[in-house]
Amino acid sequence: MSTPAFSVAASVAPRSSFTPNRALCSRPRRQLAARPARRAAVSMVSEVNIDKKREKVALVKESLENCQMLFATNLSGLSVAQVYDLRQRVPKTTKCMTVKNTLMRRAIEDSEWASAHEFTVGSSLWFFVQDDFKGSVEAFEKFAKDLKRDPIIGGVYDGQKCDGEGIKAIAALPSKQELIQKIAVGIRMVPTKVARSVKAVPTKVAVAIKLAVADESKGDESAAE
Repeated sequence: MSTPAFSVAASVAPRSSFTPNRALCSRPRRQLAARPARRAAVSMVSEVNIDKKREKVALVKESLENCQMLFATNLSGLSVAQVYDLRQRVPKTTKCMTVKNTLMRRAIEDSEWASAHEFTVGSSLWFFVQDDFKGSVEAFEKFAKDLKRDPIIGGVYDGQKCDGEGIKAIAALPSKQELIQKIAVGIRMVPTKVARSVKAVPTKVAVAIKLAVADESKGDESAAE
């Protein structure tokens, strides 16, 4: 019985010829060493991003503590230069800020501004108004008119949610400074009015006495007749 040729060749061939090629089966050591470095880099980037988000939330909370009115408008379509222009138009005490919706929700959670949650949809530009309601809204309205932009979406005042028209109505009311000025003017006018009244008293008394004497004289003449 003849032995197949391939069996003879296999028995004769040295064992080393069947050793697997390590260059083909093993990965370069550089790639294995690069993995931990990449993971470390990704971890560092993640930590930096988390820190930035925390800083942003803290900044928003600080701005909310110092403001009395909050309102938003649609940011979509505005360039960086246009946002800068708008920031220059509003009063110095008003902050104009872009905030991601998730970060805004964290900042207003469990606060008097929580009702602004409804406006954290899409891309928004937020206005943190400290005291000059009228100046802030008028500045935005002029900006929106010049660029044919969307109106105010809505906002919060005194813990109450307001739509765009509500924010405009509140801004149209007299400001605190205007009320103080009116009260001061009214107080200054009181002494003048009092002085006029006091000055008019002797004249009125004299006229009353004169009329009384005239009536008495007429009465005596009638009795004599």
